[in-house]
Amino acid sequence: MSSVLFETAEIVPGLDRVGAACAMHGASLLIDAYHHLNVVPFDVRAMGLDAAFITGGGYKYCQLGEGNCFLRVPPDSHLRPVLTGWFAEFDSLDAACSGLVAIAPGAGAFAGATYDPTSALSSRLGF
Repeated sequence: MSSVLFETAEIVPGLDRVGAACAMHGASLLIDAYHHLNVVPFDVRAMGLDAAFITGGGYKYCQLGEGNCFLRVPPDSHLRPVLTGWFAEFDSLDAACSGLVAIAPGAGAFAGATYDPTSALSSRLGF
């Protein structure tokens, strides 16, 4: 769910209560914070969102260039994404083969493929 509604700019209240309800039912909460970041304060701990996945981007309000985005993964996440990139294997290259694709635990499991720095560089160089 969004933390700020893009059509009205309303800040969504009670995200901590939504997170608690998700935890009660064994569901993960994903917060889209794109329209929140660099506009109004966003403090994961203060907002009670320690267990939430949070995604956002830096193109619009952070002026970081196109293609800059992130995914915050909760520290205790054990999810294995269906699709991932070869960077997700770095932390487990020494692991014995178990029949599964060896990917990193936690946030590392969501790592993608080769990073393309074009968006970061173009915004810094004024292209």
